[in-house]
Amino acid sequence: MEKLQPYRIVLPRVRINQLFIPLRCPSGLLAMPNLAYALVRFSLIKGNPKIAMMELSMKNKVFTAALATLLVSSTQVNAAGPGATKTSTPIKHLVVIFQENVSFDHYFGTYPNALNPVGEPLFQALPTTPLVNGLSDSLLNNNPNLANPTRLDRVLSQVVTCDQDHGYTDEQKAFDLGKMDLFVQTVAGSSCVDKNIVMDYYDGNTVTALWNYAQHFAMSDNSFSSTFGPSTPGAVNLISGQTHGAITADVAGNVANGTIIGDPRPLYDDCSPAPTTKTALSTNNTNVGDLLNAQSITWGWFQGGFRPSSVVNGIAVCATNHKNIAGTTVTGYIPHHEPFQYYTFDVRIPITYHQPRRPRLARLTKRITSMICQISGLP
Repeated sequence: MEKLQPYRIVLPRVRINQLFIPLRCPSGLLAMPNLAYALVRFSLIKGNPKIAMMELSMKNKVFTAALATLLVSSTQVNAAGPGATKTSTPIKHLVVIFQENVSFDHYFGTYPNALNPVGEPLFQALPTTPLVNGLSDSLLNNNPNLANPTRLDRVLSQVVTCDQDHGYTDEQKAFDLGKMDLFVQTVAGSSCVDKNIVMDYYDGNTVTALWNYAQHFAMSDNSFSSTFGPSTPGAVNLISGQTHGAITADVAGNVANGTIIGDPRPLYDDCSPAPTTKTALSTNNTNVGDLLNAQSITWGWFQGGFRPSSVVNGIAVCATNHKNIAGTTVTGYIPHHEPFQYYTFDVRIPITYHQPRRPRLARLTKRITSMICQISGLP
């Protein structure tokens, strides 16, 4: 990926806190649909007088997709100041791999011990590898559910399986007031002929890449979610610690009394299906993105198909797909898997600047408009 630097903007000598920037591009198209102006605020970055943050009060998938690349690629913004703490192994980038709809035991239940059958990728853990809170001998051989867990192998019928039921109510039934003994009866998917498969697991011979990641990086084997339900409640809860605060109308089966319990489509995502009722969350619900923004730390959320396949009149088109190992075509991007698209908040762009002798507001606004059009892919 090409290394991108902060956009260079000439700020007037007079102090500017905010401007309204026109969003109509030279071609006549609006950079943001139905939005003619954006409120722009300027603020200096602590410890670096030559870098400022330009905050845009808008939300658009095309813009944020391009912006994520810009921000994460930029290295000037987060240069350590003179008072920065020094460590023996400084952390420059923090990457969190978040697997949705899969339990810890399903991938790592027997980690770091793999069966290692002949002819399959060999996995041998480092001698210093700690054990995990996974499938103990008792849970493997005397499980309180209707079936004991069984190892899934590298055959197509076990690599591509039926889906578990992850309904908000059904998962609570499976927990059975903490006894954890009704998974086969309540959350085995309706398409599953063998209902016992909901108990089964992979090991280092099948999900070898994930086990190799675990050998070199931290793993959360004691991470317990505070919510039930499918993709969206889990993702929103991950970034904000709650699933309440919808500012749009309730949606039957998806939003109840302002709380997300299903998979409503995000209001601020261009690729949310048009006929569906969309949901937005209050900006009063602080998420991790807000906290990082407050400290001028660049960040991004990435997932399959996030980059638009094309842009039509400033609107992202998400038409990418791929074939899975079974040859089935799978949609690349799922809007309700992107929790930040339920929020609208200031987008921050790093810019370098210098002070000319006199105000040049017209030139400044024209330059920022040009930059926004460029990011949005419009002439």
